[in-house]
This record gives sequence, structure tokens and C-alpha cells, in this order.
Amino acid sequence: MVITHTAGMDLMGRTVLTLYSPGYWTTDKTYFIEANAYDAETQQLIWSVQSKADNPSGIEKSSREYTEMLFEQFDKERKKQK
Repeated sequence: MVITHTAGMDLMGRTVLTLYSPGYWTTDKTYFIEANAYDAETQQLIWSVQSKADNPSGIEKSSREYTEMLFEQFDKERKKQK
């Protein structure tokens, strides 16, 4: 960390010392995802899930893995209902 300082006088003649540390920029990517499953015959919503992904390493790989996880979870919950 680099700390720099400047000194000067304010309007009242007092010495003013300013310390600051240079900032940095970051870019964050947040994705909000919603998946819904409907009964094909009745068109009724039978399952819904909302998720959030922060800064995934790669959108294609993350999407594929997320989709696989969704299907596994959906199947697991449907089997519990039977």
C-alpha cells in the first residue's frame, strides 16, 4: 500500500495535512438466475428456483454445471413427492 500526503493552508491560515492511499478499480459480474418447471399437461408451475452467481470463472462452463445441478435437484425433489 502506498500512502502519500500533501500539506497546505486552509482559508483560516491553518496547516492542513491530507493523507490518501491510491484506490483501484474492480469489475464484478453478478448474475441472477431463475428456473421454472411446468406440468406439460396442465401448464401449472410445479417447481421454481432463484439463484445468484457472483463472478463466475467462465459463463459457459458455469451455465453447464448449474444446469446439471438444477436437473439433479429437480429429480431429487420430485422423487421425494412420490
